[in-house]
Amino acid sequence: MIVGSLFSYMAVEKCGRRILLLVSDLVITMCLIAVGIYFYLQCLGCNMEVFGWLPIASMCLYVMSILLGIGILAFTIGTEMVHPNYRSLVQTTNVMFLSITCFVTTFTYTPLVNVTGDHGCFWFYAACCAIGTVCILLTVPDTKNRCLEDILDQLNSDNYIRSVLYYKEGTNNLEKNAPSGKARLTSE
Repeated sequence: MIVGSLFSYMAVEKCGRRILLLVSDLVITMCLIAVGIYFYLQCLGCNMEVFGWLPIASMCLYVMSILLGIGILAFTIGTEMVHPNYRSLVQTTNVMFLSITCFVTTFTYTPLVNVTGDHGCFWFYAACCAIGTVCILLTVPDTKNRCLEDILDQLNSDNYIRSVLYYKEGTNNLEKNAPSGKARLTSE
């Protein structure tokens, strides 16, 4: 956990927040899929002694990925995308949502295992993470080295999803008549 936290600090400054969120969520998804495959093969009666390390390694990587990206950056980006007057409300909402999500995950684990088996439960949670990855890809702008006004202009643009996908660092406005119908941000 300590290594993941230290690496997160260095990686945020090098890679950008949005990229780390995406990578973190993708790695989390892959770890859950790997554990699901392990339990599925075990359920089929395969000898999994050789791969006994897989669930532990996957869960360690899972925790490091949370520390590297989504566990920390969700709070950072949440405060960078709103006016300072609303930051405490956003943080409170983030913590409340996190608490509710943790409760729901804990509460649904045993019923899901009973219905779908261990593998199905991990695959269900992996699917939820994959949906989160798509949401991050389509809706979260990179806030690294950007002023609040620039972020808010992008959030309020008519072509918001396209602006998130085609944003380039160092630019600040959306060119609506980009070639091939794609919106892209350009500098003035």
